[in-house]
Amino acid sequence: EVVLMQPILRFLQLLCENHNYDLQNFLRNQTDKNSYNVVSETLMFLDCICGSTTGDLGLLGLYINEHNVALVNQTLETLTEYCQDHAMKIKTMHRSYCWQEWKAEVTVKMLNEFSII
Repeated sequence: EVVLMQPILRFLQLLCENHNYDLQNFLRNQTDKNSYNVVSETLMFLDCICGSTTGDLGLLGLYINEHNVALVNQTLETLTEYCQDHAMKIKTMHRSYCWQEWKAEVTVKMLNEFSII
């Protein structure tokens, strides 16, 4: 089942390419009876695939291995696209979303350092 996630995440990433703010917003909140925050779900997926039981993405580097690095990389690329071009708009978003976005940004920076080593 996890094998299917990489192309799904790539598709979601492509939906947000070129700073498509409308689709980025839609992935966070739909106007239907049931709304799903795909951004938060993607972040939780990242935590799960890395084997963390703490919910603390600060430990992400400890859980990456040769079996999940491609999926982790795609997940981070997707999270990055979700957040592109929101610098001014983030200030008006819900506090918990801003916190999650910050955690994703820290994770991306940490993985960039990890891949250099």
